[in-house]
Amino acid sequence: MGFSKYFLSAIAGASVAYAACSNSQTQTVQNQGDADTVGSCPTFTGDVHINANAGPTLDFGKIAKITGKLSMDTDSQLTTLSLNSLTNLGSLSLTNLTKLATLQMPQLTTVGDMTLENLPILGGWDFGTNLQQAGDVNIENVQIADLGAIATAKKLNSVTLSNCQFLQNIHFSVSEIDSVDIGPNNVQQGQNVSFLQLATATTLTFRNSTIVNTPMLRNVSDTLSLIGNTFTSFGAQNLSWVGALVIASNPLVTNVSFPSLTNINGTHPTLDIQNNTDLTVIDGFPQLVDVANGDAIFAGNIKNLSLPKITNIAGALTVDTTVQSFDCDPIHALKDKQIAKGDVNCQNGDAAPIGSSGSSPTSGSGGAASSSKSAAPIELPSFLTTGLFAALLAFLA
Repeated sequence: MGFSKYFLSAIAGASVAYAACSNSQTQTVQNQGDADTVGSCPTFTGDVHINANAGPTLDFGKIAKITGKLSMDTDSQLTTLSLNSLTNLGSLSLTNLTKLATLQMPQLTTVGDMTLENLPILGGWDFGTNLQQAGDVNIENVQIADLGAIATAKKLNSVTLSNCQFLQNIHFSVSEIDSVDIGPNNVQQGQNVSFLQLATATTLTFRNSTIVNTPMLRNVSDTLSLIGNTFTSFGAQNLSWVGALVIASNPLVTNVSFPSLTNINGTHPTLDIQNNTDLTVIDGFPQLVDVANGDAIFAGNIKNLSLPKITNIAGALTVDTTVQSFDCDPIHALKDKQIAKGDVNCQNGDAAPIGSSGSSPTSGSGGAASSSKSAAPIELPSFLTTGLFAALLAFLA
């Protein structure tokens, strides 16, 4: 009988312990006592949400794994959040915490999606040196100067960084990634970005950067965008295929080089190079053959445009340059040779920008070639303007 009572008591204790370490809905932490309860579990199964009343410090003890989301999204007195034994986390979301100054997860190896937003005095975090994998990483309005272990993780699904004004150096170690969106971060000293091992990606967007370095990049299946940067040159020496390429509003760039690029062919294929003030010569596409099912747009202070190997531009071809001496004839020749399949529009000098009220671009599936070169005014011979001849005309009338 005594053994039976002991056995039943042990089962009851285990059930209570299991209940404390699992929640099919969300476990709410309102104080250190609640954190101790969760922290006593080797593994907590479910989501953990930290209440606005918690703080100023929370320590989750020896917990090693949380299968669900750890979150806090309401401003509070919390200044320090510690999970010093945590190795695995389903996902992390910390937003709008104006007093959070210390975040510690030094043993973390794997985390799902990670959102850190509007943490204005969080100047850094301790994710240790063991982080290997993270999902979608979104960091916005955080005053960090170093990404720490996030940058050295070998596997990331995506990275978004914006409004991190002290993040001068951004270096990642991944070899493949789905999406990257860097900036605007408005770093006064300049922002240096490098993905030294990155070979393949779906979408890459770089803004407000002084340096962008992607030496191993081979394939971007959707779009590579370079917008509003302050670098003077950009090169992707090994990039052979991209879904779409946008280079816009980079005022200091004088050279772009894609020596291996042969195809632009994605869901929305476009070659769009415009509003780059100092980019007067576009000759960095020596191997480009095909802009499949998309348009090619070049606009700016362009003196020379060279696409020596191009055999197909499936959509419209637009060239709009401020340079009066730019020769539009080779552009129209691409239509004549049936290389450009859609509309071809070339404007130079003082011509109104394409799409403005002063221009009349052609349209239609068959496409047509147009030019800013208007017909010269017809001048009458001088003898037709003399008074005698004018009188004779009046008499005949």
